[in-house]
Amino acid sequence: MDRCVVRLNVGCGEFHLDGWCNMDEDPACEPDWTVRVPPIPLGRSTVDEIWAGHFLEHLERYEANAFLAECYRVLVPGGRVGVMVPDTLEVMRRYVFGEEAPMEFPNGVHHDLRDLDEACATLLFSTLQRSQHRWAYDRMTLDRALARAGFVDRREVDRFEDPRVSTGQWYQIGLEALKPS
Repeated sequence: MDRCVVRLNVGCGEFHLDGWCNMDEDPACEPDWTVRVPPIPLGRSTVDEIWAGHFLEHLERYEANAFLAECYRVLVPGGRVGVMVPDTLEVMRRYVFGEEAPMEFPNGVHHDLRDLDEACATLLFSTLQRSQHRWAYDRMTLDRALARAGFVDRREVDRFEDPRVSTGQWYQIGLEALKPS
């Protein structure tokens, strides 16, 4: 008998993915599984794919490293992890050069991230959310975190078109990587 494919959408918030186990610690967002991670309460090599969209930045750095280690532990050999975070480098680049930097959060509320107060409130510290940001990433630091956890074949996720992304935006960066076979 073939085993079922197991996909986890960790820290799903209001964005649930069809065909995935949508996990969040907040029962108000009605996840399939209300659980705080790390750790991931599953056995070694039992999960095929993990998506963590705008989750990692809500963890302290040591917790983020522990989370990625847990992803590595629970993924099957050849399993895939995808991580999307705010792109701090792109946000700061636009801020420094005064380039257009629009953001809508929550829906219907518009911000201009050329204003440092707006950048801090929305992305750098995320004081507009109940769960504030604890760490910042760019492509290089996210890649380094995944490599440190043992992941290989790290590739950029399309920040605009990937179907796992709740909304395609300029201010986010994502990578997906594989657990070696």
